[in-house]
Amino acid sequence: AAGAGMILTAQPLVMAVIAPISGSVSDRFGARLPGALGLSVMTVGLLLLGRLGPSTGTGAIVLALAVSGLGTGMFISPNSSALLGAAPRERQGIASAILATARNLGMVLGVGLAGAVFTTMLAGAPQDVASPELFAAFRPAFFLLAGISAIGALLAATQHE
Repeated sequence: AAGAGMILTAQPLVMAVIAPISGSVSDRFGARLPGALGLSVMTVGLLLLGRLGPSTGTGAIVLALAVSGLGTGMFISPNSSALLGAAPRERQGIASAILATARNLGMVLGVGLAGAVFTTMLAGAPQDVASPELFAAFRPAFFLLAGISAIGALLAATQHE
């Protein structure tokens, strides 16, 4: 459990480092480019996670999580800045609440959708932790989320500032 926890810290650590940098970049140059780039990098991270298998080494797992964290960190600050910056000063509290609600709704829907795909794919398969079927069930869930992230990147890239 401790080893798994250490591996999983790759994503939030990278997010914590890159989010303030991405926020500064978006303050200087606008939110569109760092937001779209962040979602693009997140798409790559999700694709890398979808390619994991029973024989994947720890380094590849950490790399996939770090790339995903890099994309998330690059996206969150510019996205939040753009949304809150678009609201009048007296409505920023409401805008912040809507942003938090939308973020939580997106996380819940993403986990629910990925979980539904995973459990559907896993139905009837052996429940061994290292079984190829387990990884095969994760693959379409990660690829679906990568597709949604890619659509978000395209939408972010085409938005006006």
